[in-house]
Amino acid sequence: MKILFLGTASAEGYPSPFCSCSNCKEARSEGGKSLRLRSSLMIDNDLMVDFGPDLLEFTHKYDIHLPLLKTLLITHSHYDHLYLENLNYLIPETGTILSESPKITIICNETVKHMIDSKFKIFANSLPWQIITAHVFKTIFIDNIKITAIPAVHTFDEERALLYIIAKENTSILIAFDTGMWGEKVWRFISDYNFNSVIIDETMGFNNYRGHLNIKEVIQIKKAMTDKKIIEDNCLFIVTHISHNQNPVHSRLEKIFLPESIIVAYDGLEINI
Repeated sequence: MKILFLGTASAEGYPSPFCSCSNCKEARSEGGKSLRLRSSLMIDNDLMVDFGPDLLEFTHKYDIHLPLLKTLLITHSHYDHLYLENLNYLIPETGTILSESPKITIICNETVKHMIDSKFKIFANSLPWQIITAHVFKTIFIDNIKITAIPAVHTFDEERALLYIIAKENTSILIAFDTGMWGEKVWRFISDYNFNSVIIDETMGFNNYRGHLNIKEVIQIKKAMTDKKIIEDNCLFIVTHISHNQNPVHSRLEKIFLPESIIVAYDGLEINI
């Protein structure tokens, strides 16, 4: 599988537009890998995870061709992961007047499904997508891909944010964009896997918050996964969803994670598994 990181920041972007903190100042000076759009990624050109407000810039910045998109996974409804206006690009009356819209399968939780259905109800009979509601610990089969949702620890209202396991042939990836430390039920479920890559939230840096992970917690999770043989030494363990409020710029963050054999994602990073 080919994975392209389109964006690797938390909700505010990095640097944040109106912020003059030391991290944002240094990021503007350092440029390059320290400039981050909101978190999203592409797998094999036809599967996208999350659909935030930087979609148009992704298409300008990278060699991606969204008419090839077949599957869209949404982790939860927060605006940096679901910007509903993006779906207007698929509507024949607005975004694809002169060409045919791709037919997309959207996989999401009940909250996201309700939001999409409500916004686009006037187009209900002509929408170029179908929505499949993901249920935790259940697998959805799309072509030759297996997609399994597991519960994140992130939203603390009625919505259940999701993590996704994506498996294709002999390769499996855990995508954990927004989550805090998960519980025993999740640990038991993923103990049956041997992941080739883990892509995990590292929003909090040196601080704490129960709905996101920090540097110390990421390292703890990697050690626990290794001890439980959920991952091996050749697993690509990658942090993303990086906040300017708590994390230093890319070059400094790399120095923290390099001794732990953890990769710090950056916008445009492409890996093949």
